[in-house]
Amino acid sequence: MSTSHTFIGASGTEYSYEIFSVEDAIDAVAGNYIVLGRWMGGDYNPIYADEASDIKGAVTGNHESWGCFLENRMTHVAIHVDNEDNPQSRQDEVADLVAGLKPTCN
Repeated sequence: MSTSHTFIGASGTEYSYEIFSVEDAIDAVAGNYIVLGRWMGGDYNPIYADEASDIKGAVTGNHESWGCFLENRMTHVAIHVDNEDNPQSRQDEVADLVAGLKPTCN
């Protein structure tokens, strides 16, 4: 089960993401993702943001930043599916979000 959340990039652009618990099954889809931590119903803490042609594969224990995810208590993954499979659009969005959110592990 997911919930919607809006993240704001450095440009002021708002991006709508679906948030899933790390226990939820995530599909192998192209898009952007934000690894999050959340404690006791508080706000979501952005840990890492990136884009991938396969989000499911990108957020597994094989990720190069997995240790950082665990150190920062990863609890959720936010996903913005790219139905048009446009890598440049994904990269632009991630750059804006990283500049605005300043995730710990980026």
